[in-house]
Amino acid sequence: MTTNNNLTLPINELENYFKAIQNELQEIKQLALLRTKKVLDMSECSLLTGISESTLYKHVSDKKIPYYKCGKFNYFKKSEVEAWMLQCRVKTNAEIEAEVDSYFQPTERMNKKTKTKCYE
Repeated sequence: MTTNNNLTLPINELENYFKAIQNELQEIKQLALLRTKKVLDMSECSLLTGISESTLYKHVSDKKIPYYKCGKFNYFKKSEVEAWMLQCRVKTNAEIEAEVDSYFQPTERMNKKTKTKCYE
């Protein structure tokens, strides 16, 4: 009997391990299919963006994300969702510093009366 108890635990662990592998393979399959699709449903859009379906429904109802409605179903154009995800770009420190430098550089203009260059 002790032999059966010793085997039960490893079998349960193996079953859990195989279920975890099966779940990961299913996710890989979904991601592979997602690469080829141009139109996404709600669950695929959630997978693409990493946003939960409930949050996506909220964005749809608030019209914050571009979507298409066919009957009671919402669909998303993949390229539009990707553009939506990238619309709020944050500038790097180097870009901000370059902007500041260009702002404080003197600008050249033409003096209308003397027709000479002036710097402001």
